[in-house]
Amino acid sequence: MKKLIKFILILVVVLGMMTAGIGYALKPTDEIKKDQRLWNIEDNLNVASLNSDFLKNASISGDNIETRVTFDNDMFNKILKYAFSQSGTTNLDESAFVLDGKNLIVKHPIQIGIWNSQADVYSKLYNEDGKVVFDIEQVKIGKITVPKSIVSSQIKNIVHEDTDGIRVEDNKIYLDIKSSNVNLKKVDINDSKIDLSLYFTKENLIKIKNDVVDSLLRQY
Repeated sequence: MKKLIKFILILVVVLGMMTAGIGYALKPTDEIKKDQRLWNIEDNLNVASLNSDFLKNASISGDNIETRVTFDNDMFNKILKYAFSQSGTTNLDESAFVLDGKNLIVKHPIQIGIWNSQADVYSKLYNEDGKVVFDIEQVKIGKITVPKSIVSSQIKNIVHEDTDGIRVEDNKIYLDIKSSNVNLKKVDINDSKIDLSLYFTKENLIKIKNDVVDSLLRQY
C-alpha cells in the first residue's frame, strides 16, 4: 500500500509538472494588450478627412488619377474597425492587428482545454495582379510554432473565391479588393506603416463623389 501511495504521489507531481509545462508553452510571449484589442480602438475614424488625404495626394497619370496614402498602426486599426462595423462583423473584437516592421501580426485569443492561449499569425503584405496578398510567414499557438498550413487550410475551407473574392494558394491568401470604381496599384508594409496606392479614372471619381474610402470598402 505504501508503494502504491508513493507511486500515486509521484504521478501527481509529474502530472503537475506536465500541466505547468503545457501551460507555460501555451502562454504567448507577447500577450494582446488591452488597448490593442479591436473593441478598445477608438471609433472615431474621420472618413471625410481620409478622403481628403487621398484626393490631396492625387496626380494625373495618363488617363488615370493616382493617389497614395500611408497609414500608421493607429489609423490602420481605425479603418479596420470602421470596415468591420459597416459589415456587421463583431467576432474579431477581441483580436489585435499590429503593424510591426514589415509584418502584419494578427493576434487572436483562444481556449485550449483549461488553458487560455493565443494564436499569432505573422504575414507579409503586398500586391500581385491587382490583388492584396497575405503571405503567411509564421503561425504560433502560445510559444509553439505550428505549421502555416493550419491557417491557410482553414481559410480555404470556409471561403469561396467567386463570392468572397478570396483565394488561397499554399500559404498565401489573395484578396481581390477591386471595386467597380477604385483599383489597387500597390500596397506594402515598411517601418510599421502601410503604404497604399490606388488609381481610378476621372469618370469613376465623379461616380464615387470623391468618396474613395467607402467605395473601396463597401463591397466587404
